[in-house]
Amino acid sequence: MRVKINGVLTERELEIIIGCGADEVGIFIGQQYASPFFILPSTAARLVKMLPPGICPVMDTHITDHHELLSLMERSGIYTVQLHCWKQDEVLKLRERLPHYAKILLNLFPASPNFNHEDITLCNQIADGISVDCFNYEPGNNSGSYGFPDWEAATGISGSLKAPWWLNGGLCAENVGNAIQKTGPFGVEADILLRQDGILNAEQCRKFVTMAKNNGSN
Repeated sequence: MRVKINGVLTERELEIIIGCGADEVGIFIGQQYASPFFILPSTAARLVKMLPPGICPVMDTHITDHHELLSLMERSGIYTVQLHCWKQDEVLKLRERLPHYAKILLNLFPASPNFNHEDITLCNQIADGISVDCFNYEPGNNSGSYGFPDWEAATGISGSLKAPWWLNGGLCAENVGNAIQKTGPFGVEADILLRQDGILNAEQCRKFVTMAKNNGSN
């Protein structure tokens, strides 16, 4: 089970993520919509240099233009990019220009009233991985979120997903085991629920990673 912790803001938070045994760290750059997690590309580049071998940095972004994405990747030194917003033609242009080792992950929001099932087919054709967010609506949707994690939304599409997929949205140490058992993802990601008073909590991170890697068993 791959475990990704999102939204690192400082060196101290990165140390917490490294120490808890996560496999991936989500670093948010390229903001277009409200979010508490975005940092500058220069800050991202500094954090990436701190990562030990074995932990993969992932650039989480709202940017869709392939020129801007390439610039952000070069400036940050992150060559796995997770697109929370995406357009098929821009993803294809990005793919053509990326080095062979770069990876593209695409977000799906099956709990959103605007979800288009055709996006599944597109993801299968052009993505190296897929993040299935069963709590939030797509960025820019003013209605915000579903209100609670809808694991059924994930199970409803999981059989159609060809690429490895991560379960995302509303996950924490207390529910990740149940979510994994219900949906069977390749990996899981968490962010806001691992924080207390806006600060990443080391104990919550450790518990989340432990529960996820044990598939919910203590």
